[in-house]
Amino acid sequence: MQQGIPPYTLFSDLTLQQMADGRPLSDAEMLEIPGVSERKLQLYGDAFVGEIRSFVLEKTQAGEKITGSTYFLSYDLFKRGHSLKLLPNNAD
Repeated sequence: MQQGIPPYTLFSDLTLQQMADGRPLSDAEMLEIPGVSERKLQLYGDAFVGEIRSFVLEKTQAGEKITGSTYFLSYDLFKRGHSLKLLPNNAD
């Protein structure tokens, strides 16, 4: 973890569980989770969102279906130069 601080000292167990269940992939989604303040988002948001994004990519590349990941995966493909017409048209 960033700055050598374990996640459970930054956020309550409930907040961490809601992150694990909801898998927020943006700052706006992180702020919807109780216990995530603007300040904590500024300090630690990139690290947490980065880990969640890595998890989603790893699982989907392994063939697992991750609920809520369609738009993230589509955006990732778009960033890598794929045409929007070729992107999957299925939402979770």
